Amino acid sequence: MLPNRWGLRRPSDIGPQSSMFNLGQSNCYGVAKILRSLGENFVSPEYLSVKEYPQRAPCPTNDTFHYEFNHELGKYWLENNYENLISRYKSRISNFHKFIAGQQRVFFFYSDRDGDINSVVDAIIEINQDDNYSIVIIDLFDGERPSRLRHHDRVSYARLRFPDKDYVWWRPDHHDSDAGVYFERSIRNQLIDAARI
Repeated sequence: MLPNRWGLRRPSDIGPQSSMFNLGQSNCYGVAKILRSLGENFVSPEYLSVKEYPQRAPCPTNDTFHYEFNHELGKYWLENNYENLISRYKSRISNFHKFIAGQQRVFFFYSDRDGDINSVVDAIIEINQDDNYSIVIIDLFDGERPSRLRHHDRVSYARLRFPDKDYVWWRPDHHDSDAGVYFERSIRNQLIDAARI
């Protein structure tokens, strides 16, 4: 989903004002561990390594949290023992600490792979410092989950499907298609409804 075009994030937030989850790839347990740690060791060099993929720039990865930094591909983010990656995420981690208390907020998590979403929900509930929040779970996993999402008053859950099996959310020819716009609008509506709770 592209939150900027739906009015869910200001364009300036793409930069240092973002939170620590901008775009990455992990699993449910990895995300839960990152949340509970409040970002500690998220970009500590001793926890980082580099993943190499065919026909793709090298990707910094936190092996402990099973997290790939997909927005930070390339040698620039690896130089001087990950200096540029660390600099970017220090401000994002600080923003996340400010985010989990005070103003109304919505935590948005979507998953297209196997795993226990309850672990993410439990972690979000644990770290919040007040009750001024909602959680939206978009489940895109094409299969049966090993455990069902437990009911919680603050959680909205939607089971959606990608427009087709070859859909790639970041490709303009996909997300700008009629099916892609409909798909993103469905997610936006879930977030707007959660913000009203």
